[in-house]
Amino acid sequence: MRRNMVIASVAIVPCIGFLFIRHKPEASDVVAEAVLASPTTAEIRTVLQGKLPLLKGEKPEEAKRRIYVDMFKKRFRRFEPAIAIGMRFETPQKVRIYFPARLEPYYRDRVAYAAWKELKEVFGTPPEVTIWDTYIGLAPILA
Repeated sequence: MRRNMVIASVAIVPCIGFLFIRHKPEASDVVAEAVLASPTTAEIRTVLQGKLPLLKGEKPEEAKRRIYVDMFKKRFRRFEPAIAIGMRFETPQKVRIYFPARLEPYYRDRVAYAAWKELKEVFGTPPEVTIWDTYIGLAPILA
C-alpha cells in the first residue's frame, strides 16, 4: 500500500508542478516596454526637424538637445509605473543618464544602450554616455 502511494505521488507531483509552471503568467519587462513607449525615436526626430522654440540666447543645437532631453525623460515618467530617469548633456558629445539607485543594473544598461543608439541616430554621432545613481537628498554618484 505504501509503495503504491509513493509511486503515485512520484508520478502526480511533477505533473502538477509542470501544469502550475506552464500556466503561470509571464512577468512583463516594464523597462523594455518603457524604452519603446511614446515618444518614439521617429516622433522625436520629427519634432527636432521642425521649428524649435529657442530660449533667450540659446542656439538651435542647444535647443535640439534640450528638447530631446525633455522628450526622453517624459517617455519614462509618463509610463505606468513611472520610472524616474533623467538625462543631461555635459557637452554635445557627453551625456549623463541618471537612474534611481534601486533600479537593477540590467535595466540601466538596456536604457543606456537604447539612449546611445537613439542619440547616435538623432544627432548623427555616437556620444559618450555615463551612468549615475541618484539618491533622495544626496548628490548623484557615478555608477
